Amino acid sequence: PHGGGVFCAARRVAGAGVAVISTCLLLFTPWLIAPQPLPEVLQVLHRMFPFARGLYEDKVANVWCSISVVIKLQRLMPQRLIPPFCAATTLAALLPANLCCLEPKRKSDQGTFAASLVASSLAFFLFAFQVHEKSILFACVAVCLLPIAVEPHQRPTWTAAALSHFMLACLFSMYPLVVKDSLEVVYGVLCVVLFIICEACPSPTALRMAIRLSVALALAIHSIHALVPAPQRYPDLWTLMITGYSCAYFVAILGTLTVAQLRGAFVADIKHPKED
Repeated sequence: PHGGGVFCAARRVAGAGVAVISTCLLLFTPWLIAPQPLPEVLQVLHRMFPFARGLYEDKVANVWCSISVVIKLQRLMPQRLIPPFCAATTLAALLPANLCCLEPKRKSDQGTFAASLVASSLAFFLFAFQVHEKSILFACVAVCLLPIAVEPHQRPTWTAAALSHFMLACLFSMYPLVVKDSLEVVYGVLCVVLFIICEACPSPTALRMAIRLSVALALAIHSIHALVPAPQRYPDLWTLMITGYSCAYFVAILGTLTVAQLRGAFVADIKHPKED
């Protein structure tokens, strides 16, 4: 049974906190038992939180990299203020969807919790400090959990098509990293497979046309990237087209998901009759 008020909620949070802290201590054991543990632990923390490495590394499909063509945070504020600014922006982006989990009728709702995971992973990818291209894979995992968490009767028939398209967009956003690691063949095969799944799964005409249009635009960007030399003054222009296009898609997904969460789209309908 659920419920129990503030005391039970605090007890569950405390239990989760103890589990997390114990796990962290276990993982840090090799450095804690070193002859000089403090410098070793500080070095690990420095690697985990690389504030000295700048706002982003390489070309990543988040907001800060995408707007750097016209707006550079490094020129608008001191370097020491950028990490807290990114943290505040990330918190503002994920807070609306996550606050829904605190509502009494949603406390134990799996769909609401899964939607908050998607919002959190996207918010961190889009607005956090020093984000890597592969961080979008956290959002991929969370999105895959969402259809499982909601009630079957709440799951639209076009879920598989939309899910496959999201993974295709995530793959496209990592293309600069794919080129860097010489994985173009694997990338191409995965893109074809995901597009075939999108076409094979049922979806409304509007969604199917939107998927085809987005794929056509991605192919056009790929063609420009492969065949047209970038301007000498802007050598990363085509790469920024890839990251900017992907970033716009992820921002749209985060906004749509947040609005759906606020409207209760993922809340289980307890009055719906169960299937035999």
